[in-house]
Formats: sequence, C-alpha cells, structure tokens
Amino acid sequence: YQYLGRKDQSYIDVTEDKDAVQTPGFILNPRTEEITDCNGLGSLDLLVKVSAKGSKSYKLKGRGRAFLYYQLLHGDPVDTYHPFPKVLSDLQTYNLLKDCVDDKEYWQVVVDQYKLHYADITEWEAWDGSVHQGTWLDILQVYCDVVFMQRWENDRLDIKSILQKFEIIE
Repeated sequence: YQYLGRKDQSYIDVTEDKDAVQTPGFILNPRTEEITDCNGLGSLDLLVKVSAKGSKSYKLKGRGRAFLYYQLLHGDPVDTYHPFPKVLSDLQTYNLLKDCVDDKEYWQVVVDQYKLHYADITEWEAWDGSVHQGTWLDILQVYCDVVFMQRWENDRLDIKSILQKFEIIE
C-alpha cells in the first residue's frame, strides 16, 4: 500500500521498520510521528553521536533507493545478514556512497565492492546455510533478493539487466 500512495499520499504506511524506507511512498513512524517521503533516489545521512569522553559512534539513516544501495553493501544486523565476510561499518558504507549522485554511480560502487570481495569465488554459502555456485554477480543477485522489498507479487530486480542498462557490465 505504501507503493500505491507514492504519488498522492493516498496511502501512508505506518511502521517503524527501517527496511520500508527503500520502497517508494510515504511512511509515518508512530514513535516519532515523522512522515518520510521515500520516493525517488532519496538520500543517506550519517548521524554522529559523541560520548562524554569524546569518542564518536556513527549510525546511517536513509530513504529511497539510496537506502537499498546501502543495504546491499552493509547488510542488516537485525535481520542477521551481511553480504561480505568482514562487515562494513555505517561510516565505511557511507564513505563509499556519499558522493553518488545517481543510480548508475550507486550501482557502480556496489559492483566494485562485490567484485572486490568475490572476484575469484565460484561457490559460496549463503546466510541460510545453502551452498550456491556462480560469480560475484550471482552473489549480488542473491543479496538483492534478500534486501529488496517487493511492491507486488513476483516483483524482483534483475541485477544483470539493470547493470547492462547502465553499461556497467556487458
């Protein structure tokens, strides 16, 4: 329903689920009473908290497709999946994505990271223990299937087609 109200706010999703911010439409967080416009490319914001001793901690907040790209790199500790053996922190992920201005640039960063981490992999074990064979592109498709919030039945991003459209791969 969030997706159905993406143009005119005829539906506003009421949720605290941060994963919903990647879906076009509007969200009302009942705890904060904040309405978030999740349409379009969106944005990523790095929130910095400084302790009394001066140490810093970072948390990333995002909306729109930018949050999807963030999740493809960072994973989701609450949902217990991480795409890379060494988890990227919010700060590291933000630094990778902060200069992106369009989908092609976001996809290029995502592809570069998957190639970096999985360049020579031909077999891997997924978060659920199942064993898969393929390349970095297949791994990216698996994690996109996990991260992407379906808007209707059988809604799926075909990563290979998207990357070909943006001329990132042949």
